[in-house]
Amino acid sequence: MNYLVKGAGRCGSQAVMQWLGQNQNCKLKFTHGTDTFVLKNTENWAVHDHYCWTPTHIGSWVLVYCTRKNKFEQALSRCIAEKTNKWNDYKDLKINKPITIPFENLLKKYNNILYYDNVIMSVTKQFPWREIIQIDQEDMTPQLFAEKFKYNNIGNSGIRNFVEKFPLKKREVVANYAELRKLFRRHVKQDK
Repeated sequence: MNYLVKGAGRCGSQAVMQWLGQNQNCKLKFTHGTDTFVLKNTENWAVHDHYCWTPTHIGSWVLVYCTRKNKFEQALSRCIAEKTNKWNDYKDLKINKPITIPFENLLKKYNNILYYDNVIMSVTKQFPWREIIQIDQEDMTPQLFAEKFKYNNIGNSGIRNFVEKFPLKKREVVANYAELRKLFRRHVKQDK
């Protein structure tokens, strides 16, 4: 089975890809912007895409849509990743002085996430996929993945866990964390 993994970013899509490669024997392909490519072998692919790539023969693909319940943390994570250029894990990240993130930057990331979730995915979900699986990052566990991703029978190899991530303590890294949180809550409350 082939999987197309989509998400607005900072939502666990990398963990999904890693798990599919290890536990569903998928070959991994990551797209960037306007990439176009042809998959020579049509079986057991997992393609990671934040853009508009769509496979031919959609009926033989599972759409995996990664989201995050906490949009503040998602937007803040994107701001930190852009500022530090650390996108996958923070293991080697050294921050001597807490960083300051302008609220306008956080708000821009938040609006981009909403746009992606509401517009791009509403269109993509309309295609005739074999199945659509939506997973929130906060709910991701190897057990949930084993339940959801079951198409490729690769024997009793056992479920392998995620590569250990080193979660960032954002309150320690972002100097104006409390102020951003307060402004964000006020902004989101006004939008409702």
